[in-house]
Amino acid sequence: MSARLMILGLDGASWRLTQKMVADGRLPTLGRILKDGAAGPLYSTIPDVSPTAWASFMSGKNPGQHGVYGFGMKAPGSYFLEPFSSRGRIPVQSLWGALSAKGKRVAVINVPMTYPPEPVNGIMISGFGTPDDTGNRFVYPAEKMDELRAKLGPYILDVHWNQYEKLGIPALLDANRKMTERRAEYGLHILGQEAWDLFMLAFVSTDRLQHCLWQYLEPTKSLTAEQQGIRNQVLEYYDYLDGVLADFMTASPDANVMIMSDHGFGPCTAAVNVNTFLEQQGYLTWNKTNERLLRFKWLAKIIKSLGINRQSFGRIAKKLGMNEYRGLEKLSHRSNNMDWGTTRAFSYTPSGIYLNLKGREHRGIVEPGAEAEKLMDEIKERLEDLKDPATGQRIIHRVARGHEVYSGPRLDMAPDLMIAESDTRYMCNFNLYRTKEIFERTSWRSGNHEPEGLVLACGPGIAPRTRVGRAELIDLCPTALHLLGEPVPDDIDGRVISEMLLTTESVKSVAGPGQIDTGSVMSAEEQAQVFERLKGLGYIE
Repeated sequence: MSARLMILGLDGASWRLTQKMVADGRLPTLGRILKDGAAGPLYSTIPDVSPTAWASFMSGKNPGQHGVYGFGMKAPGSYFLEPFSSRGRIPVQSLWGALSAKGKRVAVINVPMTYPPEPVNGIMISGFGTPDDTGNRFVYPAEKMDELRAKLGPYILDVHWNQYEKLGIPALLDANRKMTERRAEYGLHILGQEAWDLFMLAFVSTDRLQHCLWQYLEPTKSLTAEQQGIRNQVLEYYDYLDGVLADFMTASPDANVMIMSDHGFGPCTAAVNVNTFLEQQGYLTWNKTNERLLRFKWLAKIIKSLGINRQSFGRIAKKLGMNEYRGLEKLSHRSNNMDWGTTRAFSYTPSGIYLNLKGREHRGIVEPGAEAEKLMDEIKERLEDLKDPATGQRIIHRVARGHEVYSGPRLDMAPDLMIAESDTRYMCNFNLYRTKEIFERTSWRSGNHEPEGLVLACGPGIAPRTRVGRAELIDLCPTALHLLGEPVPDDIDGRVISEMLLTTESVKSVAGPGQIDTGSVMSAEEQAQVFERLKGLGYIE
């Protein structure tokens, strides 16, 4: 099992929609793999959001091991909300890290959650979570980017779909096409110039389009002539992307190929403001003083002009012997929006709820033990009884304790309660500002993540004409290691998808490295840049 392996990621690609488009005579490349290769649905993480999903994919581990539970993370000992990538790389071994340690060559391009780039045996260009793509700090080795830009032009990291409601759909389609063209140019150049055992490239354009154009991909009512024209343009983009996949496969005819997505997609009816639900149930109180201060935007400008920012405030806090994050917490409007003296429960991550627990939170008011258990039972019962007032239907099917969903050394970072199963037409939103309604009807956003992504594979080591059984996203890392002839670390949670492989060779195991100190922490400036990108992508307020 020593053939090279190419993994092509399609962020948010849906198993259901892909099958339908192939049946309609579209996507010939994916259609051939569906017919002659191995394919099936691929189930994502809880929650099925990009940071959690991609971190789990690249490590083969559940969030209880890598500590990424959503777009934001609560800093230790405080209410300060950091972006998911503020601590740098995930603190567990990645697929490319494991291969590099074994002397294998890797080329990794645009995979989310890879900033800052790992010093791999090969080349890496980091993806979603990268603060800024104008310099070279998102590339390893850094000097490689000068050569690539000189030959291929500027790199395009992402398209902020949430900003195109005003710019219009034609502009969004054009921006996505240009991003994909440039991604393909970089990828095919690296593919041909670099020696590699593993080549991986992720396309994020599918996710960006589906968030706001899903109604054209899976229409539920008759379309006007203008709407049908937009649908045709969207479908043409997918056919174009299918052709790009064919170009990569043609360039490496001897390689095993795996095409995967981190989650699926479906329609979006409404956003569910979880913190508004908690407020209306009496579990959360908003900070009225902070709400009033937010109206005075000139005050923020004065503070900024004085050079007071998250970085300088954190340094001052350290010198005064304060918890650095508690100092930053006082400066952050996001962390101050709740009245911590009366709030018993709050949400800082999609589908996750934390208790304001005494002894864990520095202004905690909920007693651990019986009081906390009773409160969690109560919130669980009320959430599972939550109905959409427009339809009368329950939307949340199962709420679980964090320890029932996750396991590992970073379980203490997990939310106390997780919305584990819900109607995916409703996006659970951790609103950080007061809203009047729990249910917020969507306009520009028409698509939402679903757990069912896809995996398709073909090549000399892949079983032909095979339907993959119940496969999970965390299974791809050990499967890739096995395909490349490497042992699977025993601390990986995923399994080798043996039914997808042609060989019956037994899986070799090796002791896993456990938690890793990456020594990489984002600066305050980088954190602010990531928050701005998350806002542009509609993931955070």
